[in-house]
Amino acid sequence: WARLHLPNGQIARSAWRQLLRPPEQIHMSRNVKFLCNGEIRCGEVQHFTRLATTVVNGNWEFVDVAVIRMYSTPNEDLLRLSNHVLLALRLLDTISVICVKQIIGVIAMIPRQMVLPSGAEGEFHCMMERPGYDIASW
Repeated sequence: WARLHLPNGQIARSAWRQLLRPPEQIHMSRNVKFLCNGEIRCGEVQHFTRLATTVVNGNWEFVDVAVIRMYSTPNEDLLRLSNHVLLALRLLDTISVICVKQIIGVIAMIPRQMVLPSGAEGEFHCMMERPGYDIASW
């Protein structure tokens, strides 16, 4: 499906439907923050779906999942120099499938050309959370 209503009131959307729209009608709410192996990670939702997992007493058990294109972990040098304020992440080609209950909230990922303290250069995405929600902590 194309949208997911989160317990915090936010609506997460998927790239699957958003990329079919003209630019002036796109909702930029397909980037999410989620828990993965006890760590907070970021990703771009490609699609939401429901998977049949196991048969219990002759009945299928279903799990709602999100197909996520992962962002890298934050650049440690920049994170340290900015006193844990600026999170610069790269959009990876890695795809993960997570349970939708792991999604914490919708975030903004602002693309920006940057040169990092290590000398790495390229397009990074800076994470910004909506005002009034939890502040990012890594």
